[in-house]
Amino acid sequence: MNDLTSEKLDELIALSRKRKAVSTVIAVTLILLALLLVLTAVLALPKAARTLERTDAALERLAEMADSVTAAAEDSGEAIARIGELDFDSLNRAVNDLTTAVQPLVELQNLFG
Repeated sequence: MNDLTSEKLDELIALSRKRKAVSTVIAVTLILLALLLVLTAVLALPKAARTLERTDAALERLAEMADSVTAAAEDSGEAIARIGELDFDSLNRAVNDLTTAVQPLVELQNLFG
């Protein structure tokens, strides 16, 4: 009976050693994963923060551009309204009158020139 108990104890010791080895491998793996997570956080978080800062700055510039475009559109609307108010017939008459007034000066210049 002593041999049987000794064999059982040897088997239990061998099994215990295997479990200890597996536990050690699992513990080392978990430690490495934890270190990897910490390293990733240390390296990735500052980059993510910089990216968010750049994104915020870009969004602010975009908002400023949108305001500028809105202001330009309003100014364009005012300009178009003023153009619509112009009296083109009077403008054409004024241009024709100016041409008539300047024509003798042009002819005089051609004589000397």
